[in-house]
Amino acid sequence: MSRAAAARQFLLGAVWILMSAYVAGSLGQFIAPAYGPLANSLLEIVLLLIGFSVFATVFDRGFAPLAYLGFPRRATTSREGLLGIAIGWGMVTAVVLPMVLVGALQPEFDFSLRAWNALIVQLLTAAAISFAAEIAFRGYAFQRLADAVGEAWATVAMVAIFGIVHMQNVQASIASTLTALLFAMACAIAYLRTRALWLSWGLHFAWLASAGILFGLPVDGDRRFNTIITANVGTPFWFTGGFFGPASSVLAPIVLIAGIAILVLTTRDYAWEYTYRPIEGAGYPMEPPPPPEHARMEEEAKAKIAALVQIAPANPPSNNSQDFSK
Repeated sequence: MSRAAAARQFLLGAVWILMSAYVAGSLGQFIAPAYGPLANSLLEIVLLLIGFSVFATVFDRGFAPLAYLGFPRRATTSREGLLGIAIGWGMVTAVVLPMVLVGALQPEFDFSLRAWNALIVQLLTAAAISFAAEIAFRGYAFQRLADAVGEAWATVAMVAIFGIVHMQNVQASIASTLTALLFAMACAIAYLRTRALWLSWGLHFAWLASAGILFGLPVDGDRRFNTIITANVGTPFWFTGGFFGPASSVLAPIVLIAGIAILVLTTRDYAWEYTYRPIEGAGYPMEPPPPPEHARMEEEAKAKIAALVQIAPANPPSNNSQDFSK
């Protein structure tokens, strides 16, 4: 695939992402008004997968669309997803734990049937939102942009777009913007290390579910994920993140930098297995000829072997031979 063709496919993919988000946001609330965010995300996932599968089939014949989009079926799929969940949960826990230790959070609990039902819905919503985001920001469009300008520049571009999207929140701060940029970087690295979206999806899902559902904190200023646990946030807000959530805490960027380092270390085997490409000869002989001195020595050895004189008789003596010594 040429760089120009990859660039055109990236632009087409970007347009489809915007159209899918608009259509899903417009129709989702009419399809299932009681489950607005979940319905919106599921509809967006369907539109993205259908559109990108068509693009992959039309422009790159012979590829399996789902594997080509970043969802290959392989032996390590579940392990990649679980690793992403573990790292995402660990990062959120590392941000929240200091707040708990200093008494900056006061949790409230609700174990009613309504809260348990809401818990299931919000778990599905977190999974759907994170899945749609990974398809949009690390899926087909990102991969074609990487083909066009290289992985490094594609990562920088998509990280910047992710940060700009999160800056639209009226409660966004410098810390939350930096957190969004570093989080997008972590998800991009997760894809590049595995050439699949299972790890980045697990990471994204765990970040949302841990902050909003497990710890009962706001997620980008949104309390929709608080079901059984709702945590009241104390001051100082630069430490706790305030009404925006832990993403706006000064601890979050520090933890994310450490999390990226852990992510790189724990994906060494995946990077070797899924990103290693053997060197190809490109039409040139890969085995160099032996040195002239070595070739001369081999020829001399062959000549010496050919000049050897056989001393032993060719045929063994017969048993009927006469013994003249008697």
